[in-house]
Amino acid sequence: MHATTNSPQNAAIAGYNLNADGTGATLFAENRGRGPGLFARTGPGAAVDAKSEGFEAVHAETNATGAAAVAVYSLNTEGAGALVFGENRGRGPGVFVRTGQGAALDARSETFEALHAETNASEVAAIAAYNVNPTGTGASLFADNRGRGPGVFVRTGIGAAVDARSEAYEAVHAETNSPNTAAIAAYNLNADSTGAALYADHRGVGPAGFFKGNVIVTGDVLLTGADLAENFSLAESETDEVVPGTVVVLDGIDRVRMSTSAYDSKVAGVVSGAGDYRPGVILDHRDQRAGRYPLALVGKVYCRVDASYAPVGVGDLLTTSDTPGHAMTALDPGRSFGAVIGKAMSALDGGIGLIPILVLLR
Repeated sequence: MHATTNSPQNAAIAGYNLNADGTGATLFAENRGRGPGLFARTGPGAAVDAKSEGFEAVHAETNATGAAAVAVYSLNTEGAGALVFGENRGRGPGVFVRTGQGAALDARSETFEALHAETNASEVAAIAAYNVNPTGTGASLFADNRGRGPGVFVRTGIGAAVDARSEAYEAVHAETNSPNTAAIAAYNLNADSTGAALYADHRGVGPAGFFKGNVIVTGDVLLTGADLAENFSLAESETDEVVPGTVVVLDGIDRVRMSTSAYDSKVAGVVSGAGDYRPGVILDHRDQRAGRYPLALVGKVYCRVDASYAPVGVGDLLTTSDTPGHAMTALDPGRSFGAVIGKAMSALDGGIGLIPILVLLR
C-alpha cells in the first residue's frame, strides 16, 4: 500500500478501531525480515504522535540481547533539543525506568552533563537515590571521576552542602592514597565567620572525635574545661563515697583513696567535675573501666572544704583535713610543706561547703 496526501491537516493513512470492547490494534505492522516494522519520517512535525486516554501511548518490547526496546537518536550535531523529553502534568514521574540486572538509567555525554536535574520543590531533592535491598552492600549513589576533578561536587545556598545520615554505620567514609593530602579537608572561607570549619557533636557517651596517629595544630587549642586531670584507680570500697570535689591521697601505683588526716603529704589532688567546672584535658584515659576517676592536677576545680577548723579566705593555702575527703586552711607552715593542695578562690566562713580552688600541689 502506498498513500500520499497534500492535506494540511489530514493523515495519508487513518486507522480507527470503533469497537469499544476491542483489544486489537488500530494499526499492526510486522516485519519478519531485518527491516523495521514501522518507519516514520517527517519534516518539522512529530515523526510519531501517540496519545492514549487510559493506557500506554507507546508500548515497546524486545527479546534482543544487545538492542534497546526503544532507541532514540538525535542526528543533528547542532541540535539543542532533548533526545528524550518526558513531561508529566499529574503527580507521577516524568520518566520511570525499571530493570532487572542492568542499569536502570545509563547516561553518557562527551562534553556536558550526562544527567541534569532541577526542581522547584520545597522539600524534595532534585535527585533522590534509594537502595531498597535491606541486605544490599552497594551504594545508593556512586560517583567515579577518572580525571582530575572531584567525584562529587555540591554547592548550596544556606542549607547543608552534604547531609549524610546512617542508622548503623559511618555517615561519611573517606579514604585516600594521596601522599600529601587529607582524606577529608574542611575549609571555612568566610574571613568574618565565627563558625568552625569542622564540627563534631556526639550526643551519646563516646568521643566526638577519635584520632589514631599524630595531631598537628598550628593555631591555639581552646578548651572550655577548667583543669588538667589524669585518671586514677580508686579502692572499690570507696567508689560510693567519693564524689567530684573530694580530696584524695596516693595509695600505691596508679591508685588513690579518700584523704582522712590533716596535713597528709601524700595528697594527690581533687576529683574533677564538681560544680560548673569540667576537666579540660584528661590524661591516661585508657577505657571506660569502673573505679577510675579524673583527678585534677592543675587548674581550677571545685573542692569540698571544712571551714570549722578555721575560716577560709580568698588566697589561703589549703591542705587535707581530718574530715574525710575535705580540705582546710593550712595554718601550720611546717606541716604544710608537701601537703598543700592549692589556693582558695572563694571564701568560706564556717561549716562544710564546696568552693572553687586553684590546684597547686606543693
